[in-house]
Amino acid sequence: MTRRRRARELALKTLYSAVLQDMPAIQLFETIIKLNDLQDDDGAEEKEPVFDFEDSDSEIPVAGNEEIEQYALRLLRMLEERVEEFDPLISSLSRNWLPARMPVVDRLILKMGITELLFMPDIPRKVTINEMVELGKLYSTEKSGQFINALLDNVPRELDREIPQEGFSG
Repeated sequence: MTRRRRARELALKTLYSAVLQDMPAIQLFETIIKLNDLQDDDGAEEKEPVFDFEDSDSEIPVAGNEEIEQYALRLLRMLEERVEEFDPLISSLSRNWLPARMPVVDRLILKMGITELLFMPDIPRKVTINEMVELGKLYSTEKSGQFINALLDNVPRELDREIPQEGFSG
């Protein structure tokens, strides 16, 4: 598992927690990192983190890994800046499904994928789609991977067809 995948998992877990707690994801993420850092700095014996993002299948730890934390924060910030634009795009991509009827995790993964596809040109399109499909398989329903793949694969075509005059603000 790569560091970027761990960062994407961290971002997804943060987004999902933020939805459940009805608070901004950035605020939640920064609070969790700060609390975990404070706990590390208190000089006491090793303790369980305040919010544990670790997962037993990975050899790459999240806690204290600056590269993972920074990529997750970059993704969360970019997503949060444009989150209002994503539901209409997801609706037009899915045609028969309103975003409100989709599993929450699928919607969050789609928003992360759209963020990477549109605003992170340094990441190859296929990599983004594959990573989001894998997150869907791991954290959502049995058919989420196929659903996420189909929708994200159509993002560039949908933007060309639906928004050629104004463009996508970004």
